[in-house]
Amino acid sequence: MKGSFFYLCVLNELVRFLWVLLYNYKRGECLVFWGLVAFILYFIYDINDITIRNRYMQKFFLLGSLVLFGRSILFLCAYDFSVCVWIFLLFACIFLALLIYTLFFALPFDETYVSQQEGRKACSSGIYGICRHPGFWWFFFMFLFLGLALPGSGIMHFGLFCSFLNFLYICFQDFYVFPRTFVDYNEYKQRVPFLIPRRKKYAVSR
Repeated sequence: MKGSFFYLCVLNELVRFLWVLLYNYKRGECLVFWGLVAFILYFIYDINDITIRNRYMQKFFLLGSLVLFGRSILFLCAYDFSVCVWIFLLFACIFLALLIYTLFFALPFDETYVSQQEGRKACSSGIYGICRHPGFWWFFFMFLFLGLALPGSGIMHFGLFCSFLNFLYICFQDFYVFPRTFVDYNEYKQRVPFLIPRRKKYAVSR
């Protein structure tokens, strides 16, 4: 009985989750669509990095980020902020700042997103010494606190959906893309955890 009750609860939450996404789609916001577009651009960016290295596709990571966050901002502009929980919004902004720093400032920007030369080595400084994909946590907690700050907006459900896509994306990076991008990545994987941080810092990559 306990097992059946658990699965019923999971099914109920899944139905509620899908309903919120469908509701947002019917409202014309199409958040799910834009989330998928953003992550498709991310995947193409990484595939291009290890294959043809087309200079236009090298901009797809930045373009995907603009699509994802720009569309989220436009969606939230229609929200009634009179019921906003400001302390949670503050935490969401902190995690957004951490995400921006982790992706665009903690790494050599030109080498990571523009030139993409062969024979690159994993970045060995800063926050990337804690775990291999710290940005995953900032992304997840940013949307979590944003959802708590704006109850009823549906942004938390969208964030959970995108966090799932993000998890698939970093798995693809970790097991397929990065070993072909960084010459020392396999050695680095043996020393630095995937997602659960450690206190001691080691060399790491994006």
